Amino acid sequence: MLRRESAFGLDIGDASIKVMQISGRKTYALRGFAEIPLPSGIVVQGEIKEPAKLADFIKTAVQTAHISGAYAVGALPESKTFIKVFSVAQRELSSWRAVVEEELQKHIPYELSEVWWDAVVLSKTPTTMTVLAGATPKTLVGTYLAAINTAGITTIMLDLEPLAIARAVFPSGVQQGCLLIVDLGATKSTILLA
Repeated sequence: MLRRESAFGLDIGDASIKVMQISGRKTYALRGFAEIPLPSGIVVQGEIKEPAKLADFIKTAVQTAHISGAYAVGALPESKTFIKVFSVAQRELSSWRAVVEEELQKHIPYELSEVWWDAVVLSKTPTTMTVLAGATPKTLVGTYLAAINTAGITTIMLDLEPLAIARAVFPSGVQQGCLLIVDLGATKSTILLA
């Protein structure tokens, strides 16, 4: 069984890699952190161009931070993922995914066979369902997994960046009012309205 303490966070950006590991259950302590700059061209606009070189930098970051364990939780870049909230007609549970697939196909520039996708029902009325759906190209996921695995790390989760940020800001999932979240990066910035 995987213990939470053996996993660490891995952030792969265009300009740097960051790793962080925390411990604790009720109170948390920082066990390790490192930020390693990346030469240009290894990751370009969220796409990994040189997975083998990136793997070497991941190893360096893990060693520098004195990370224990070999399980990573990461995020896929916002610029390469798709998130959509939409309403669909209420159907039987057995067919709701087919309805979501049909609606999702209208909002992404890929065939559904080319992406990994998932969805969750946010709310229901007797006639409609409000659904949050996310998708990302399989090729993108493949390059992230290849680089991380080449570094000797097991990936236990690759989340969509906006969802990861929202969970970090609202760990309990509860928020009040309207919030603007700004993520300032070296090569891009992201604005989330929550």
